[in-house]
Amino acid sequence: DFLTLFRSTAWLLREDPSIWCVSAWNDVGFALSASDQCRLFRTTYFPGLGFMLPRHVWLQLREEWPSAPTMGWDYWMRTAFRRADKECIVPEVPRSRHESRKGSSIVTHKQVRFFELFAFAELASACDSTEPCNQFGDISYLLRTKYEFWMRTALTKGETMRGESQLVQNGYECRSEAIDLGPQKSTQDCALLVGMGDCSQYFGFPKQNSHWGCRCCRGLELVGKEHSHWSIYSAERTGDPGKLYVYPYKWEEYSRIAMSFGLQPEGMEHMIPQDVRAEHYGLVVGRHLTSGAVVLLVDKRSSKQFLPPDQRLTRSLKLVPVAGRQGMSCEESCKEDEMAC
Repeated sequence: DFLTLFRSTAWLLREDPSIWCVSAWNDVGFALSASDQCRLFRTTYFPGLGFMLPRHVWLQLREEWPSAPTMGWDYWMRTAFRRADKECIVPEVPRSRHESRKGSSIVTHKQVRFFELFAFAELASACDSTEPCNQFGDISYLLRTKYEFWMRTALTKGETMRGESQLVQNGYECRSEAIDLGPQKSTQDCALLVGMGDCSQYFGFPKQNSHWGCRCCRGLELVGKEHSHWSIYSAERTGDPGKLYVYPYKWEEYSRIAMSFGLQPEGMEHMIPQDVRAEHYGLVVGRHLTSGAVVLLVDKRSSKQFLPPDQRLTRSLKLVPVAGRQGMSCEESCKEDEMAC
């Protein structure tokens, strides 16, 4: 139903000037977490890979198109969309996919495997060639005002997701580590992120130096290695699959938590740039893989201020732009000037 998607949503482009495109691609539409073939949502992250946009938008963009862009065309489109405060409509389950095994951006077997992990819709078209197309039912919820109301209502009803942990071995560290999950405030926070693939339900947590990070143990071997500064914990039940949860996050933590919420397959870190993709002003819909619960991950710095005041982070008045040298990341550029990104 690739063309049916565009026929069903074209009226949104005329009705809502904040929508600039409809795409058949979902940047986080992995088979392990995406399942509803009829669900559509809005994103501020331009997806590309099979999209429709109005003629007047293209006429505007082509006048601004750089003669020698220093990034891919899709990244330039993302900056253009953000500057204009526009969004795209995308499906939960993609209607397009990578078919070729070799191209300008697909050069390794691992990259091919990465794109094979995406879901692909198998929904037949219910539309004919003469009548108006309404494949996805009433999609007026995607209009800006209704969508914002729906999101804020869901956030109000959702519970903040918290894990449960139990001390297994005091004074021990993992015998073999699967993943470094980075600094976490508590063992409860760490318990939410473990329990998938090589990352077992057991994890090491430092007794005092929390900046050392939470370490997921490989396998189910209970006996660790003695270490006076670490203890091993077990993650207990972390969520109810019938409930909706909210998980506040910071951008710099996202790459470490994405796998736990079905937003990045295991072992596929850094296959593509570590952006927060398919987000709506910093809000991403994920599925907690160990419990099956739907989770709204919300950026603490979101300009929409989705979170309660005590959970938000506001921009520092001391914030300054830093010019990085070619090839340096944002983090490296700031660190060179003894600052944090």
